[in-house]
Amino acid sequence: MSRYPTLIERLMARVVVDPVTGCHNWTGPANPKGYGRIKGPQHRSLLPHRVTYALAKGEIPAGLEIDHLCRNHACCNPDHLEAVTHAENVRRGNSGINEKLKTHCPQGHPYDSVNTARNARGFRFCRACKAADGRKRDWGAYKRARKAAKLADAADHPRKPRDRSHDQ
Repeated sequence: MSRYPTLIERLMARVVVDPVTGCHNWTGPANPKGYGRIKGPQHRSLLPHRVTYALAKGEIPAGLEIDHLCRNHACCNPDHLEAVTHAENVRRGNSGINEKLKTHCPQGHPYDSVNTARNARGFRFCRACKAADGRKRDWGAYKRARKAAKLADAADHPRKPRDRSHDQ
């Protein structure tokens, strides 16, 4: 009998079942996005939800990833996990929800039908800020034109050579 706990024993020691949601919440270390971390064989870092899925339902098919149907990243309940394509996982998720909820741009202009436009990739932007950005770029063009005019003027009116007779 081994004196070290198995991966399953260590995993189950860090899981708490929520009676309301049915989630098996991971209470061990987690990454900044809330996904759990557990050390596996050869001290490899594993994701507990992937371990429980593999133990309950078999290997994760190539090209698929695990989707949390409950939207709880800490959940390890195999009944709340499904192997799906990346596109399906993104479609089901909350990606971009924070941007959709914003009503004003960072400079305080409203995102309304008059002031909002979309770029070629479909992302929205503030027309007032875009116009202000264009004016900044025009100021740079103005400065470059002035510099070019000064250089052209200098070429048209060269300076007289300096008298170096007193340098000797």
